[in-house]
Amino acid sequence: MQFVVEYAYLPHSQEPMQQHRAAHLDYRMKLSSLRLAMQVQTAERAVSGSIVIIEAETLTEVETLAREDPYVAAGVFRVVSVRPVEVRFCNLKAGPP
Repeated sequence: MQFVVEYAYLPHSQEPMQQHRAAHLDYRMKLSSLRLAMQVQTAERAVSGSIVIIEAETLTEVETLAREDPYVAAGVFRVVSVRPVEVRFCNLKAGPP
């Protein structure tokens, strides 16, 4: 089953964002269940959050993974929602950053 996790950036957290960036990226790269990760930006290209798609057996499992992200633990992001989804079509042309 697939789930979408939406995170919101907490604007006062620029310093913690830099401090915990390596741990955050390492955490996400080690998630074998991670299917897609996107940075959400404002019209001015400032970070406003993140959206990920994770494959898991249960909603509880994904909620736990979302809360364990170092950015959430450090107060850089807050979890907005975790919802089941079904990806029906995907044609991504962009590669990793």
